[in-house]
Amino acid sequence: MKDLRTPNKPISFQEQQHAKWNTPPEAIANVVKMATKVEPVGFERIIAGEANEVYDVTTINGNVIVRISRSDDIPFERERWAITKSKAQGVPVPEILLVHREQINNENLAFCVDQKIAGTPLSSLLGTIDQAILEPISREAGKILSKIHRVQTNGFGDLDAEGKGEFTSLDEYIMQPTREQDQLLRIAKKHQKPESLITRPVQILLGNRMLFDGPGLLLHNDYSPKHILVENGRINGIIDFETCRGGDPVLDLARWTYYYGDNEMFSWLKSGYENKEIFDDNFAKKMIAYRIFKALSLVSYYDWIGGDSMQDFHWKKLEEDTALFEQTYA
Repeated sequence: MKDLRTPNKPISFQEQQHAKWNTPPEAIANVVKMATKVEPVGFERIIAGEANEVYDVTTINGNVIVRISRSDDIPFERERWAITKSKAQGVPVPEILLVHREQINNENLAFCVDQKIAGTPLSSLLGTIDQAILEPISREAGKILSKIHRVQTNGFGDLDAEGKGEFTSLDEYIMQPTREQDQLLRIAKKHQKPESLITRPVQILLGNRMLFDGPGLLLHNDYSPKHILVENGRINGIIDFETCRGGDPVLDLARWTYYYGDNEMFSWLKSGYENKEIFDDNFAKKMIAYRIFKALSLVSYYDWIGGDSMQDFHWKKLEEDTALFEQTYA
């Protein structure tokens, strides 16, 4: 593995992941040529995210983004379905030029080539732009998210290439961590966490099953400032639908607060969200319950992929939201 560390700076989990991946340049060039019908003239590797090898590739007709997955899953086929449906609702999304699978050096690789959208990730602008600019962008982000949530899915949880979900009901989807309690307890023991940090949140989910009902609607499942591209003070694109799910729209809002907090920016986003019916009497309760679901899922996920360095954040969130739920709804 290439050593990406700088003096006094330990290598991050993200850097560790990207250091494992090194697709031959000629393979990337061939895929770009398949997608664009022209030869690439330049490559820039992008170290972002934890799931894919990513390149910004220059051609004579403009730039494309190439993502390369080594997963046994079908992230790009799922994303293509979600982007097509979201575009029909007026969501600004990239054009997917090609999804291609190929075995290279005994690795099964999935390639996705997108037309690059102009813009800067909103996450890069936070802390540098005035409230007068951030507020309308946040409201617009809420409006766009509500458009994504208009898309119906055929089921819940992970989606296939046609929008069919892994589970037949929202309850079945949200109860997944409760069925995996024994595994979660083993993970807790491995990280020297008390059993109660698993059993208490599991009981919260089991005891509030009446909340988890409703139709399957498209969730971006990673809707955040890093995937909102801003150009000239407006949102120009929403990217990275590859982990999209079917479920309750409140899940996307809960995920936002899980990482970015329930703050003024989130209030602006909510004000721009068009379907006000989701902000019902159970909204606050569902927000906490869904963050608990998210934390349990991510503790399991990072254990599975070997991301032990990422665990502390999710254990802390699990502890905080479990305590908050118990204090608020005892």
